[in-house]
Amino acid sequence: MDGYRLEVGIGDTVQAAGPGVLIGLDIRRTARTRVIADCATLPFRDRLFHTVFGAHVLEHLCYADARTFLAEAYRVLEPHG
Repeated sequence: MDGYRLEVGIGDTVQAAGPGVLIGLDIRRTARTRVIADCATLPFRDRLFHTVFGAHVLEHLCYADARTFLAEAYRVLEPHG
């Protein structure tokens, strides 16, 4: 299914290849960043994304922030995404 894909911590390299519209989010501006934001408060409506992907993100977060990010990822992920 095509839809919106969110890659959190996109940096300079796209990791989440696939169909649909890719939205790259990072806390700093890069060539691939479309949205600058913190992963603890994703600035998107509920159930917007078919895929939420974050490579090498969790290891940079403390336990509480990792839980918050995962809850946010779940919130913006569409059902069965």
